[in-house]
Amino acid sequence: MKTKIFVIGAKGLLGSNIVKANDKKYSFFEGYNQALGNSKKSDSIKVDITKFEDCEKILKIDPDIIIHTAAITDVDYCEQNKKKAYSVHVLGTQNLCKIAKKLNCKIIYISTDFVFSGNCINNKEDDVPKPLNYFGKTKLEAENEIKKLDNHLILRTNVLYGFETSNSIKSRSNYTKSMNFVLWVLSKLNKNEQIRIVNDQFSNPTLVDNLVNIIYDCIEKNLTGIYHATDLNCINRYEFTKKITKVFGYDKNLITSVSSNDFNQFAKRPLLTCLDCSKIIKEGIKIHEMDSSLNRLYEQIKKLEPELISNSKNIF
Repeated sequence: MKTKIFVIGAKGLLGSNIVKANDKKYSFFEGYNQALGNSKKSDSIKVDITKFEDCEKILKIDPDIIIHTAAITDVDYCEQNKKKAYSVHVLGTQNLCKIAKKLNCKIIYISTDFVFSGNCINNKEDDVPKPLNYFGKTKLEAENEIKKLDNHLILRTNVLYGFETSNSIKSRSNYTKSMNFVLWVLSKLNKNEQIRIVNDQFSNPTLVDNLVNIIYDCIEKNLTGIYHATDLNCINRYEFTKKITKVFGYDKNLITSVSSNDFNQFAKRPLLTCLDCSKIIKEGIKIHEMDSSLNRLYEQIKKLEPELISNSKNIF
């Protein structure tokens, strides 16, 4: 019998790619809330994780694994709407943990580099977390709820990006960023717009396809505990954006380098949140280089929705 997996946040960037990448070895059920309110698929179920009675719908499915990808990804929104952020990240996770405990099933939780203070260039799994903003604080609290279960896996990642169709982006809820960082950069460059990018925030930008492969590998190896799961390269946002312009064929002069102090962001951002992935590499799981990831994304967009980069010098 196929392993049954229930994906929470199945219409988001990560959740949708987890389902899409299924090689038919697993039986998937998709849990969504606001992103696809009119779904009629028999294996797609509307679940508001902040309501326990809604989460009880999962009991009927009786999955072997729950993959929890749901989150409010707009960091400033979380800082300004703390009650909502706490409800989704902490209370929602508590509800899912109760369900996992009842079913005696595994839960995989996707966490973030923002649980760290940003004072260390190479953060390891056992480094002491000290989040600077409310998004990070609630994600850390959620991690602590997950850790109470015997059979759990926490994967921390950062600056997750990847291809999404225009229709998928339009279906986003109001408190989720409409598009990931790379697609945002491309949308600006394709319109020949000037953009300011910070030069003092360092991270490991991660292609969603690679994180999906890591998740599948972790399931195969039945890993438990906390692991960092990103692409390899540690880089600041400005240098990363320069790489994007090179791969996609845009003018790097459209980019201006600025410091974080030049932005009036509501929530404080940690500066150094690169994650050390040596622990997961030792488990035999492949981690990818940034250049190959950007090239893969370029080929995807060129094939699936080339109008997103219609003004690129590389394809026309």
